[in-house]
Amino acid sequence: MHVVKKSDLDLNTTLNLLVSKEQGAVHCQAGIAKVAANGYIPEDGWSKHPTEEISYVIKGKLRVETPSAKREICEGDVVFMPSNEPHRNVNLTDEEALIFWVTSPPTL
Repeated sequence: MHVVKKSDLDLNTTLNLLVSKEQGAVHCQAGIAKVAANGYIPEDGWSKHPTEEISYVIKGKLRVETPSAKREICEGDVVFMPSNEPHRNVNLTDEEALIFWVTSPPTL
């Protein structure tokens, strides 16, 4: 078992890796991404990886973009991203946004 307490999070960083190979995960990894006010993740270009990804918006209003689509999302929304699909998240507000994400299999 691996437990991450809220007090262990460092939300001053862009990426908090919560579960990974380091903790023994074989089939998934999870983390929290912070998107700065009016910022992007990734800051340049697209994120693309050989894993499926599920994201849950904890806080904020964002636009998730792929080369062929753009969708606005907000707190409580869930996004599924197929493997190898280029994507990015754009913060649409003047406040930071938080996204909980899970990918399978782990790559970090």
